Amino acid sequence: MSSPLVAPPVVRTQSLSCPNCGGPVEIRGFGHALTVVCPQCLTVLDASTGILQMVAHIQENQRCNPKIPLGTRGKMGGVTWETIGFQTRTVRDDDGSSYSWDEYPLFNPYHGFRYLTEYEGHWNFVTPL
Repeated sequence: MSSPLVAPPVVRTQSLSCPNCGGPVEIRGFGHALTVVCPQCLTVLDASTGILQMVAHIQENQRCNPKIPLGTRGKMGGVTWETIGFQTRTVRDDDGSSYSWDEYPLFNPYHGFRYLTEYEGHWNFVTPL
């Protein structure tokens, strides 16, 4: 007798309250997230345990709106990825010139992490080695 196929459970993000302002904070990445930022008050929170604790605060003038909202899902290479983060990274060369790009960590529970990067309108899908 064979057992019927069962679809994998739908996993949802965990939602907690910010200890600074009480606003909702979603933790994405299936327990891999170490920090999250409260979208209301910009407090950086330690998400490594089940209790959110304040780590730092981002100034309002540093607020940015990513081109791809967190939680957006899309397919690349036949795999569905979820945007679980956003950061702007900067490097400085020996001449003192600096270059910045946007980086979107992507996650799939079966395929791990990838990154989508954007520099001056050019996009790259990055697989870590």
